[in-house]
Amino acid sequence: MKKVYKPLWSFDLLKTEQWLSDMALQGFHLVTFNRLSRCFYFEESVPKRVTYRIGFEKRNNIWPSTLLNEGWEKIVQRGGWYIAVNERPIDTIRMFPERESIVKRNQIIKYAFTGLFAYLVFLIISLSFGLIAHISGAPNVQESPYWAITYAAFFIAILLALFIHRCMKKINSNHYVMMPIHTTQHNSLPSTTRKQPTGEIITKIKFGWIHSPDKLEKWLEKMETNGFHLYRVGTFGITFYFVKDTPRTIRYCVDYQTFCNHTYTQIHEDAGWKQLFSSSASIDKWTIWSCEYADNEATPQMYYDKSEHLKQAKKVAIRHSTWPIPFITIMLFNMYSSFNVMLRDETYSISPLSISLPIIAILLFSLFIAKGWLYVLRLKKQHQN
Repeated sequence: MKKVYKPLWSFDLLKTEQWLSDMALQGFHLVTFNRLSRCFYFEESVPKRVTYRIGFEKRNNIWPSTLLNEGWEKIVQRGGWYIAVNERPIDTIRMFPERESIVKRNQIIKYAFTGLFAYLVFLIISLSFGLIAHISGAPNVQESPYWAITYAAFFIAILLALFIHRCMKKINSNHYVMMPIHTTQHNSLPSTTRKQPTGEIITKIKFGWIHSPDKLEKWLEKMETNGFHLYRVGTFGITFYFVKDTPRTIRYCVDYQTFCNHTYTQIHEDAGWKQLFSSSASIDKWTIWSCEYADNEATPQMYYDKSEHLKQAKKVAIRHSTWPIPFITIMLFNMYSSFNVMLRDETYSISPLSISLPIIAILLFSLFIAKGWLYVLRLKKQHQN
């Protein structure tokens, strides 16, 4: 029995799958693995060319017959992780186990590392304030050899976050490559294939609309009734391009999803909706949909279930509240500590800049939180009418 230690195997699944196939070519076939000790166990046998697939599912579900008929066999499962093998030539395999559950799991991990990244950014800001205080004549921070440990941990955390982000982006891309591509998002089309408008083009910029998506919907619909047709949306979702033409009635819907796949897009397109923009961000997945209708027709609705619509709005508000609140708390605590020291030590002074910058940041973060929950209240009032 051969034992191999792979500490980061679950972060780069494609590389791990290829490594397992290479081990099989050398005559070492996987028997089991330990997800806690991060060790894989092999038995030596006849070298063979096989294909491995690593998946994640919370329950030990029975596989569909289509996968079994395709030659897939689940050889081991530990916790939510399983490893399947297929001895057929890879170019003859037409169906693979899905990775949708792994993509969802990656979203959760990305949220955690986004919080870590936000903390590191705040640490940099705090160090900047310390530099400002040093320039303004405040007492110096005492030198200590332990600062080297702090800087090393900071550097390692950034490298680890970048490594995990790259690995997850690769596995997510691999998942979508194996799914049928069918989308109409205009902002992703190259300029050579996008239909060029013939009328006057007007550009508008909208910042922070993700905190009030209902206001963006009304604004876009008003632009359409005034004869400004939305032509496309910029890559980052803040620049809107309109073409001057005849007025028309368009229903817009700005939708937020933590996970979007082909099925999500296909369902709405089959219902007559047209996808105009889909954000490329991995944390906040925003999509702008449009649906044209006649004046004598009922206004199209993407959410006929009011409770589901309200649930989505609350999810947006919570998402936009979780990351600013720790920042606000830490900033308030730092300001309180600085004022407390200043009251006890007459030689201690605080520069206006080191106070004004945190106050501005606190006001901006508070505004983001308030706008998110005001959106929930507006939607709740709308559904009650």
